[in-house]
Amino acid sequence: MEKAEKLLKRCIEIGEEADGKSDKLFGFKVNLALIQQGLKEYDKAEITYLELLESRKKKLKLGKTEADAYLLNHLASLYMEMGKTEEAGKYLEKAIAIYAKKLGENNPTYASALRNQVQYFRYQGELDKAWELSKKVVEIRKNTLGTQHPEYLDTRKTKYSFCGIKAMLTKLR
Repeated sequence: MEKAEKLLKRCIEIGEEADGKSDKLFGFKVNLALIQQGLKEYDKAEITYLELLESRKKKLKLGKTEADAYLLNHLASLYMEMGKTEEAGKYLEKAIAIYAKKLGENNPTYASALRNQVQYFRYQGELDKAWELSKKVVEIRKNTLGTQHPEYLDTRKTKYSFCGIKAMLTKLR
């Protein structure tokens, strides 16, 4: 992954030298942040995401495009990994709202953002909200991807393991 990080940094340098405005440049920078996140270099990833966020705010009035939602969703994911759940929740809400407006609520990308929100609710200890939302994610993925798609199968597996946890907690109450 370190080699990929170096190559992406070089691609970014070339893109910035060329014109600094390319959509590919945005993609390279998001991918760089994802690699940094994967390497558990959270501070670097956060800086990369926040620089992108600031750049998009200046140029495009953040919150208008799917790319904005994509960025916000990944930033929220980073913050959950870092244990910064308050920040994660704020960015997740924005990403979900953009996806709902741009793609509609019966879309696998929208479902992916909702799945991150399930994780957020789990981290917050809001298991009832997480459970209800996980059912919605499974249904959206089933309807849009089909019952043999890996994302549907993974979501279904996660829901059923979550079901066992919920059942245990119900017995303890």
